[in-house]
Amino acid sequence: MTSECQFEFPQIKEKKIPNEVHVGDLFLLKCSGLDPEKDWSQASLKLGAQDDFKLSLEKNLIFEGDQADYLVTTYKVGENKLEQALLETPDGGQVLLPESTFVVPSLVEKKDKIMSFQYVASDYGAWVWMALIALGFLVLCVFGFLIKLGSSRSKLRKYLLDFDSPKTPFQSYLFEHRRLMKGGQKPEVEIQNLLRAQKIYFSREFNMILDETQQVKYFKALKKTFQNKHPQFLKIFNNYMKEYQVVSEMIGQSKDMAFKQEEYKGLLQLSLDLVTQMQSLRDKK
Repeated sequence: MTSECQFEFPQIKEKKIPNEVHVGDLFLLKCSGLDPEKDWSQASLKLGAQDDFKLSLEKNLIFEGDQADYLVTTYKVGENKLEQALLETPDGGQVLLPESTFVVPSLVEKKDKIMSFQYVASDYGAWVWMALIALGFLVLCVFGFLIKLGSSRSKLRKYLLDFDSPKTPFQSYLFEHRRLMKGGQKPEVEIQNLLRAQKIYFSREFNMILDETQQVKYFKALKKTFQNKHPQFLKIFNNYMKEYQVVSEMIGQSKDMAFKQEEYKGLLQLSLDLVTQMQSLRDKK
């Protein structure tokens, strides 16, 4: 059986010139009677010097027995006459392409609308619906974010109402510090009172919700806030946190009340130094 190939050009609306294509347009090269022992899926084009850019193999499509289909295109403007073109495989298969003439208009000319076998007509309505769905989803996300933001702010306002005072956060802390200096309770209890005084200061000064009864979460929340929003406070806070953990552990393990009282007073001073330094930095802003 003789091997032969032929070109199949796309259907062009209002076509004025036979076999007219544009630069980059795809059309078919259909071959039959091929040697089935050869690997036509790996075929490539071999063009003569006069045929450069007239034809380019873009994609291997179908291979069934002795038949193969390829997508090809052209990158040369003008009237192209294909004279010496071969389709060949790495394992020695060859077939001579037919002499063909096709016209490629200039790129500056208006391109006709092509309805080709390789293109699927776009569904404008489907794109509109997809855009509307995406827009609706975006609106819902924004709406949900605003609701969550409003809820968080409302929760924060209600939380801060419990600590409302005509005094500034710093003045309120100094008042509590003087009261804590008088003592009167076990150091373990006084440490919790100290954390509560700190919590009220930090909550009012930095607009955040804190729970001093869960110390790990309490210190973690403060560290995250300073790290992300107020990095100038991070170093002094980390130093205080380390000292607090050491002193509170020593107080918890010791049975010497005098020692506990002394360590607690030292912790009070550390807390006062922390708040005073932070307030000083904020007042400079």
